[in-house]
Amino acid sequence: MGNVYGIDYSVYPTVDTTFQPLPDEEVLLQAVYKRITTRTGDLFWDPTGTCDVRDWLMDTFSPADIAAKESYLASLFEPDPRMSVTFQLSFQQGQLRIEATIDPNVGNSFSAVFQVDSYLITIQML
Repeated sequence: MGNVYGIDYSVYPTVDTTFQPLPDEEVLLQAVYKRITTRTGDLFWDPTGTCDVRDWLMDTFSPADIAAKESYLASLFEPDPRMSVTFQLSFQQGQLRIEATIDPNVGNSFSAVFQVDSYLITIQML
């Protein structure tokens, strides 16, 4: 559990106050969640390595803007030696749907959908 990609604890859907180590795939999923839901500048050790996608909910994007956001999100993971991540974004009825394909440097790729609205983010493994 958590040996290949480090040891981490769950912050989704709530903080796990028992601090049970997560399995490897979940460590990577939690890393994606944290990186795309933490405002830029909030981490002093990585001031430009995060963004909060909830800030995008009220914006209007052209197809070119969406492609740029997808590339931007993927670039946040370039320094992470554990994985690469690609994203597909779509906006529907005031919600942002983010499909992330996580390609670990060891093991099989997997995907998850982050459904984002102004009050809640849900994650579904595919």
